[in-house]
Amino acid sequence: MRIFRWIMMIIVAICVLPFICTLLADMIVAMAGCDFNLGASQTCAIGGLEIEPALYFLAMQGYALFFTVPVLILALPLWAVVEIVHWLRARRAAPLNAE
Repeated sequence: MRIFRWIMMIIVAICVLPFICTLLADMIVAMAGCDFNLGASQTCAIGGLEIEPALYFLAMQGYALFFTVPVLILALPLWAVVEIVHWLRARRAAPLNAE
């Protein structure tokens, strides 16, 4: 059961990662005061360093959500069902303290 939980946590983390990347890109753009658009190439520099390619990469990760959200929608209920079944079996197998 422990391995299953680790696998499910990794799957959930991978599914949430594109959202975090997109959010991070948006926060960096807001803090830097840049005008960022995915459709047009614009400059965005922080401390003299051009960060537009990195921001573009982070922002484009949002399109991976089209693939990861369905996996997450399937994985979370599956995880919940497996945990409930495990809990019910453990509860049934536990000896009763009848005195």
